[in-house]
Amino acid sequence: MKRQQHVCLILILLFANSFWGAAFAQDRIRSLNFNEFSYRVGPPYCEEFGPTVKVHQGKFANEKDKFEVSQILYGNLTESSREQAVVVASCGPQVPAHPGFENDLVYVYGIENGQPDLLATFAFGQPWSFMGAATEVKRQDRLLLFDVIGVSLGVGSISFERMAGEARCCPTFHVTQTFRWNNGRFVLAHEQKNPWNEVQNPSAAANGIQMLDQGGGSFSERYPWYAEAVKRTIRQNWIQSSIDPSARADRNAKTTVTFTINHDGSVRNIRLFQSSGNRSMDDSAQRALLSVGHFPPLPLDYNGSYVSVTFEFSLGAR
Repeated sequence: MKRQQHVCLILILLFANSFWGAAFAQDRIRSLNFNEFSYRVGPPYCEEFGPTVKVHQGKFANEKDKFEVSQILYGNLTESSREQAVVVASCGPQVPAHPGFENDLVYVYGIENGQPDLLATFAFGQPWSFMGAATEVKRQDRLLLFDVIGVSLGVGSISFERMAGEARCCPTFHVTQTFRWNNGRFVLAHEQKNPWNEVQNPSAAANGIQMLDQGGGSFSERYPWYAEAVKRTIRQNWIQSSIDPSARADRNAKTTVTFTINHDGSVRNIRLFQSSGNRSMDDSAQRALLSVGHFPPLPLDYNGSYVSVTFEFSLGAR
C-alpha cells in the first residue's frame, strides 16, 4: 500500500514539475522586452545599421533610415511545451518618399538556457538567413507577392497575408501562405488566394472611405463610428494649401490611397492606389496619413489584428 502511495506521489510531482516548468518557460519569453532589444540584420535589408540594431522603445533611427518594431505575438509555433515570441518589424527610409515600400522582417524567438534563442527569420514573408534577398519560389500563376499586411499564428505554424498582382502598384489578390515547423525549420505547407476586394470595386467606398476586416467583410458597416473617426482625423491632417493652385481649382480632383490599421491603431502599408494626375495633391494625401501616425485602437470586440482601408481624398468633398 505504501509503495503505491509513493508511486502516486512521484507521478504527481513529475506532473507538477512538467506543468510549472512549461509555465515558467512561457513566463520567461513574455518577460523579455522586445522593445529594448538587439536584432540581427544583414544585406540587403537594414545593412546600413551594421550586423545588429538596438532599439529603444521599439525604434532606432539615424539620419537616413529607421528600424521599428510594429507587433509582438506569442504562440506555440514548434508544438512543444514552450511558447515562442514573434516580433514583426520593418526598416526603411527616414524620409518616406515612397510610403508603404518598407522591408517587412519577422523574428521568431524561443528560450534556451535562460537566453533568447533566434529560431527563424522571415523577410517579406519568406525564410531568410541574413545573406542576400529572400527568394520567392517561381509561381505558375505569374503573380508577384508584395508587402506583408498580416501575420497570424497557429499551433505549429505561422501565416503571412500578402498583396499579390502583376505589378506592385496594383494588387489583385490577397495571398496567405502558411509555414509549418518541420525538423527544426519552417517550410511552406499551404497557400490560399482570395480576390483583392478594394481593387475589384475601389469606388465602393461610402462617403470617401471603405474599411474591410481580415475576412473581406465590411468593417465600416459594423463600426460606423470608428470609420467616421478615421475619416475626420485624416481630413484634419490634410493640408490642402500645399497643393498646386492649378490643382486646387479643379474641385473634381481625387486621390485614392490604401493603407492598413493595426489593432493598436498604428498605420502601415500606405500606398497610392489611384493618382489625381497632380503630384502635389498625391503627395499631400500621403503626408496626411503619415502625419496621423496613430488612430485610436480598433474596437475591443473586434477579433482581427488589422483592417484594410481605402480612402478617397477629394477636393470637392465637404
